[in-house]
Amino acid sequence: MSEYIESINENVKFVYDNRGIQVANLPVIHDTHNGFIQRIVKDTRSLFYIAGLSERGTVGAATYLSKNWKKLNKKYAQNKSFIIMLRFPSENLDIWTIDFENEINSITNN
Repeated sequence: MSEYIESINENVKFVYDNRGIQVANLPVIHDTHNGFIQRIVKDTRSLFYIAGLSERGTVGAATYLSKNWKKLNKKYAQNKSFIIMLRFPSENLDIWTIDFENEINSITNN
């Protein structure tokens, strides 16, 4: 599924044999404590891409989404695509910082 999402929207992708995360117009992220959530609205569907450079980043991003879904759904509505890059400095996934958050253009073809 990640290949499919990366093929329809290049706002975020793994680089350097999955040792870096490239976000459009930003330096490559190599910190294994990072994870991201990307929602792509394509036609009437929402596609979620949740990943990190380590288990902590991936599980942390998924945990953040599950605990903050109501807030995110209200903020971005059903027709808004977005990306959130998070950092989890410890094993406690309730401790996080948002490195950046941005709405991205919706995808309507492909």
